[in-house]
Amino acid sequence: MKTEKKKITEVISELRKCGYTVINNNYNKGFGKQMAGFVDYVIYNFNYVHFVEVKIGYDKLSEAQKDTKAKLESIAKQSAHIYYHIIDSEAGAKSMVDFIASKK
Repeated sequence: MKTEKKKITEVISELRKCGYTVINNNYNKGFGKQMAGFVDYVIYNFNYVHFVEVKIGYDKLSEAQKDTKAKLESIAKQSAHIYYHIIDSEAGAKSMVDFIASKK
């Protein structure tokens, strides 16, 4: 049986078929301390950038993640082409993917 995070990864990966680049930072352990608090996924094409944090169950934002969220949301407010998302389920991922796929 697939874990919820694995299912979410599969859903988000579908965006590659729409021409988006999907970077999954969940598996990039080599980043070290300088990447602590950064988002789980960066999704982009020639027009849009989406920063995505996944929080499932009792998982909460760390202080570093809260700082990253504040900074990225501030940037997103200044641009119609940058988004910050927090998703908590496969259904939430599907909804987000539908939204992103609609933005070409």
